[in-house]
Amino acid sequence: MPRYTTEAEKHFIVGLYLSGESIAAIVARLDVSVCEQTVKRWVNRFEGLKTNPKSGRNKITTPQQDERIVNQVVAAPLKPSVSTVRNTLTRT
Repeated sequence: MPRYTTEAEKHFIVGLYLSGESIAAIVARLDVSVCEQTVKRWVNRFEGLKTNPKSGRNKITTPQQDERIVNQVVAAPLKPSVSTVRNTLTRT
């Protein structure tokens, strides 16, 4: 049965990588719990998150509108519906 990398191990791998450790040094620090291929996989995934553009639709709200939405939700949790937010945004 394959062993899955825990969230703690993933964070540890990326943290060591960010602090300047080499792949080999990270593998050595983790002993036998994680193999070199796994460390490379998580480092590559992390690097991909930093460099690849996000897919999906472009934002349609401004940072100011985002802030107003967040403030409205914080002030009255569970009250604003989609139509309430939409109406608030169109008033400005």
